[in-house]
Amino acid sequence: GTTANGSNDSPVRESARAGSSNGAQRAGLASSLLAYVIPAKPRSAAETQHDERIREALADDPGKEQRIAAMAAGEKLASLEVLRDQRQRVLGYISEAQKERRLEDAASLQASLTDLDVELSLIERSL
Repeated sequence: GTTANGSNDSPVRESARAGSSNGAQRAGLASSLLAYVIPAKPRSAAETQHDERIREALADDPGKEQRIAAMAAGEKLASLEVLRDQRQRVLGYISEAQKERRLEDAASLQASLTDLDVELSLIERSL
């Protein structure tokens, strides 16, 4: 889509050109990037919490999109395969931890799942 300045660049690239670097601007950048990563639709409480974790992950590493954009297409495809496999494993681990009432483990694994989801979304979008 077209951004506020009329370009077809992502909010990350637009913001990087503008030289944004403080926390408030990064948080705003993460929120605008979230619209690209997570489609707009009614969200459950769990999905909303997951969305917030993604916002935080993006705000913590504003250079992530640029690093992914610099990867070769073959490297991106290979990374996608590995990340998708890891995601499925983590989902299984989360399920096991929840069944066994290991809530701290489940929470930690959920954070790892969020990291994987952010990485997957950014790579998929860059292809």
